[in-house]
Amino acid sequence: MRQRLILILVNVVIFAGLLAVLEFGARSYQRRRFGPKSLTPAVRMDRWTAWRNTPGFASAAVQHDGQGFRHSAEVTIAKPANTVRIFFIGGSAAYGFDGLYPQLDPDWHRMKNSELVDAYLEAKLTQHHPERRWEVINGSVVEYRMHQELVLLYAHVLQYHPDLVVFMDGHNDMSGL
Repeated sequence: MRQRLILILVNVVIFAGLLAVLEFGARSYQRRRFGPKSLTPAVRMDRWTAWRNTPGFASAAVQHDGQGFRHSAEVTIAKPANTVRIFFIGGSAAYGFDGLYPQLDPDWHRMKNSELVDAYLEAKLTQHHPERRWEVINGSVVEYRMHQELVLLYAHVLQYHPDLVVFMDGHNDMSGL
C-alpha cells in the first residue's frame, strides 16, 4: 500500500512539474511575441465597479493611459485652457472590443485606439472647430453595465471635469433581463 501511495505521489509531482514547465513556456513565448506588458491583465479589481481597465496596459492594438482610460495620451485632472473634454463611457462596443465571432467578418481586425469612435470624433471636432482644443476620452470598460458606468462616472470621471459624457450602451444591459 505504501509503495502505491509513493507511486501516486511521484506521478502527481511529475504531472504538476510538467504543467509548470508548460505554463512557463507559454508565458515566455507570449512575452517574446507581444512584449513584457502583455502578461498584465487588461482589467483589475475595483472596490466600486468590481473591475476597471488596468492603468498602463498595452498590447498589440490596445493601450490604456495611466488612469486606465483607453486613450493614447495621458489625461490630466486639470483641464487645459480652451479645452472641451468629452468622455465616452460604455461596455465592449464603446471600448472597441472584438465581437464574439470574428470568423464571420473577413475584414475583422483588433481595433487600435486610433480607430475608435472617440478618436474619430476628436479628429472631426478638431477639423471643424480648430479654435478649441478637443479631448475625447474613452472611459469604457468591457462587459460594463449601466450601474457600473454610473459608479465609474461618480467615483473617477467627474474629477476630470468633463463638459459632456456620452453613454454608449446596449447588449450588456439587455442581456440581464
